[in-house]
Amino acid sequence: MKNVTGLDLVKLIAGSHGTLGFLTEVTFRVLPVPQTQETIVINGLSAADAVMAMASAMALSLEVSGAAHLPPSVGGLFLDGRLREGGATLLRLEGRSASVAARAQDLAAKMAAWGGVTRLGEEDSKIVWRQVRDVHPYCDGTQKPLWRISMAPSVGHRLVAAMARESSIDAFYDWQGGLIWMRMEDGAEPERLRGHIKALGGGHATLMRASDVIRAGTPVFEPQSVAINLLSAQVKHKLDPAGIFNPGKMSVNF
Repeated sequence: MKNVTGLDLVKLIAGSHGTLGFLTEVTFRVLPVPQTQETIVINGLSAADAVMAMASAMALSLEVSGAAHLPPSVGGLFLDGRLREGGATLLRLEGRSASVAARAQDLAAKMAAWGGVTRLGEEDSKIVWRQVRDVHPYCDGTQKPLWRISMAPSVGHRLVAAMARESSIDAFYDWQGGLIWMRMEDGAEPERLRGHIKALGGGHATLMRASDVIRAGTPVFEPQSVAINLLSAQVKHKLDPAGIFNPGKMSVNF
């Protein structure tokens, strides 16, 4: 790791999808696995209210380690349908058992102002967050286009609402609303999606799954400006002058 003034190769390589080089040795610094975890569930919130509730929870000194919102369209697909109908907003707490128990009680009391609150114990909490991580509702064996969208948490629900008015979509939220998983029922509609993202202040949309036909005509990664594209090409040429690392993977032409 190079944390001094100059070229930070760690940050440069991260996210380059193998187009700048490959790693031959990796050293990880890891933290202990939390002793336990619990999840506070706020039931029945709209996406807009859920974003505000998650923001208020993250602002507390209770060390909330995860915040996600599952709208009614997907809520029943988690925990074998054991989440209540009407959508679920999830807030995770991790750590030592006594600490988690005390913080969960405090968090549940504070979140009651937003709506009905239930709690998930350790095992159900682990399952539901694994399902959130693995995008469980959309692992259905189809090739329906699936987008991974990153943008400001405060406007993500507005993007989903704008797309839903014009297209047949489904979506849920992770990262306090800053990460949106959006499945399109028909075409990928990259121009419409990226147009709304730009109008809402910007972000990134990556096409994670689609049929070969849709992939052939759809930029997988967020298109870069001319200036950024030129800079990326110059960096690529310096690190890979022969063009052998994943050629054509990213949107930039090398």
